[in-house]
Amino acid sequence: MNVISYPRTIFIVGGDTALSHSTQFLLETRNYKVNLVTKAEGFCFHTVCKEHDIVLLDLNAADPAAYKLLNRLMFAPKRPSIVVMTGSDKILRPDDCFPGERIRVLVQPVTPDALLRTVEMSG
Repeated sequence: MNVISYPRTIFIVGGDTALSHSTQFLLETRNYKVNLVTKAEGFCFHTVCKEHDIVLLDLNAADPAAYKLLNRLMFAPKRPSIVVMTGSDKILRPDDCFPGERIRVLVQPVTPDALLRTVEMSG
């Protein structure tokens, strides 16, 4: 596990509102700073990420903005870690290759322990 001495923010982007709130609560109990962003499109144009931040991106919805955001984050000058949550391993699989191991894929349902382990390993 990496030890980070500066504040890191986890951005939860898109997805089911109730699930996003429960994920936020889980992460905040572990002393993470969490911001909820309801739509990927809003995140693309209004959010500033630092390299040590984490973006939890839900790709369950057929929302082209989420895929556009994933593409932008992969090639952004400041590259946060990305955890993609998907309901189907037909979209992305945990063993898919991404640049620099910055992207991790979780296929739902995801246990709280698996989510926390993935967040701790990111960055």
